[in-house]
Amino acid sequence: MSTETIYWIDEKDVICQVSGPWDDFALENNGSEACANFVVGKPIWNFIVGDTARMWMNAIIGLSRIKRESVERQYRCDSPSLKRYMMMRLQSEDSNIVRVEHELLFTELMDPPMNFKYTGIPLSTGILRCSVCNKIQVKEGWYEPDEAVHKFNLVTDDFLSISYAVCEKCDSSVDEVLREA
Repeated sequence: MSTETIYWIDEKDVICQVSGPWDDFALENNGSEACANFVVGKPIWNFIVGDTARMWMNAIIGLSRIKRESVERQYRCDSPSLKRYMMMRLQSEDSNIVRVEHELLFTELMDPPMNFKYTGIPLSTGILRCSVCNKIQVKEGWYEPDEAVHKFNLVTDDFLSISYAVCEKCDSSVDEVLREA
């Protein structure tokens, strides 16, 4: 099975095509609502949670369009039991179409397995999860989820309630992107 999923967005940031094992990946992760027939024809912004994550992605898409060359960024796309280290490559093509390729680099076990639930709780009161590196913020610091559960004795029933943000380290990569433009 291929470790790459690919989609294309048009000049209005609408997903116009998907390729690779898109539906297989969605279904393996209980994401039937993320299958091709649900995402094609919709803006990418419908599928990115949180203003800071949207700004991060918008900066990278913009850089790809401006430079008209490949832009690469590492990120994480975890499942409850796996830390999945990914590479995202964006390439501007004809008519401001951007090809967005996601490649699985490697995985590590998540111990204990972690289930997250987006709650939309205001950032000042909830646990934050970085949309880029997947670390969670606990007591002024950003930690791997499994590390935080052990270190801070976080008790979860079936899931840990979170809101999305971008941690300071990943946020500084947006500044890096803008300097590259």
